[in-house]
Amino acid sequence: MKTPINERLNAIIESHVPKGKRVVPFLMEILNTSRESAYRRVRNEISYTLEEAALISSKLDISIDDVFGFMNKDKASFYINKTNFQSPTDSYVTMLENTINTYSNIFEANHSKATVVGNKLPIALLMQFEKLSKLNYFKWVHQTKNLAINSKFSDLVIPAKVIDIHKEYARTTELVKDLTIIFDDNIIQATVKTILFYYRRNLLTEDELLELKKDLQAMLDRLEYLSHTGRSEKGTDISIYVSALDIESNYVLFEYDGKESTLFWSSGINPVIIHSKNVFEEQKLWTRSILKYSTLISLSNEIVRTDFFIRQRGFLEQLHLNNKELSV
Repeated sequence: MKTPINERLNAIIESHVPKGKRVVPFLMEILNTSRESAYRRVRNEISYTLEEAALISSKLDISIDDVFGFMNKDKASFYINKTNFQSPTDSYVTMLENTINTYSNIFEANHSKATVVGNKLPIALLMQFEKLSKLNYFKWVHQTKNLAINSKFSDLVIPAKVIDIHKEYARTTELVKDLTIIFDDNIIQATVKTILFYYRRNLLTEDELLELKKDLQAMLDRLEYLSHTGRSEKGTDISIYVSALDIESNYVLFEYDGKESTLFWSSGINPVIIHSKNVFEEQKLWTRSILKYSTLISLSNEIVRTDFFIRQRGFLEQLHLNNKELSV
């Protein structure tokens, strides 16, 4: 019996089943049913019961609203990774793994397009640099796990699995085929302020401050190179814009093989994920309005591009060793 709900649930199952597992064996295990019965559900010959939909949603850690919510066009469901681990490391790694799985499902599509809009440096960019990725983890632990404010950057030993997940996160985000970036013209300022805060609290040594500054310089060099070429080494087409107006928040719009998703960052590394065409279209409309006040700097507008990077490097000059009394 072919129904919209059945089709919707099968699409969600297919996109969320862990890598290395096939849909039919997964359903056989979860629903305690035969292979033929599982196949008939996949072929939409048998409808899932409400209890079965709840079991599948629980196992895949998705909202049941995401299955049924599409029937009401005035409502949208969202998903946020929630972890209950005692270990900060396990919690951090699991949240990044969940986001990587979301990205993988998107980027494995025949066509994938991402539009990144932000007033802060994207996490994927920070994770390409050793010290900046450590700073991201250090800040997350401080802010979410009530770490003593006198806990120093040098005292934090990053577990191997955190280092590995940072690298995998960076690699996965490079797989998108078409990338548009709209930056606030103060894009680097928030990271500079974070570094200065920890330095003034004597949680960063002078050598560590200089190492972070060096990473930021390398990151700006990398961005400038991409704005000159308009294409990454992995073959991603990249369009970079600079907004003349302040951007209020960071979000990403994904389009892939006729599907849409929207990611908002409400806190740290953990995005709110919304699979709703209506929400996507509303946010896309807002993004188009931002583009009206933005200038394309990749492969064009060399003067604007140069001014943008001069401004960002100006923020870097605030990272002086004697800068503990100055404000950003």
